[in-house]
Amino acid sequence: MECSDGFKTDWADLQEGERHLILFNCGAKADTEGRSIEEILAWKPNQLEFTHDYIQWIFPLDEKSDYAHSPILEENGIMNFSKSLGCQKNIVRSFDMMLDFYGLRHDGTKVVRLDSFDERKKRWLERENHNFLRITRMLKSLILLGQEKRALAFWHFLDRLSITEFRKIGSSISHWRAAAGLSDEHKPVWR
Repeated sequence: MECSDGFKTDWADLQEGERHLILFNCGAKADTEGRSIEEILAWKPNQLEFTHDYIQWIFPLDEKSDYAHSPILEENGIMNFSKSLGCQKNIVRSFDMMLDFYGLRHDGTKVVRLDSFDERKKRWLERENHNFLRITRMLKSLILLGQEKRALAFWHFLDRLSITEFRKIGSSISHWRAAAGLSDEHKPVWR
């Protein structure tokens, strides 16, 4: 089985879980629940909110997840994922889908609010909400897989948001800073 974008690699150099993640993200294979990436990318907000085993597939990491069936990318998997045009296209589409879920969009250089932000934030901008963990995963995955500019644009939005929403965001901003690969020296002066 190969990626539809024509991406070729020595699949023997990859663990089975890594092959599965790459083939899923380039659109050539379903996840362990039988869902294609196209199916997930078409989900409505309620499906995104109440389904908890897809985020590991669209934003893979190099570390174990609490979700038992979540494959892990190792060094060769990271390199191959980053080289696949199909995987890169779909991680951007996944990022855009999740931003829309949060009432946001990436305008090419920064993350900005949509008109739906005030309504959508009610779904996720609450203290210790599980979406905070999803945001951490998104940032880590984007950095890991070659989408640093998008990760940093999202981090900068979250950092600005934490000024007015600090009571809700709390210490999550520190986790997001670390997930975006930033050190404490990136703390704004006001903190």
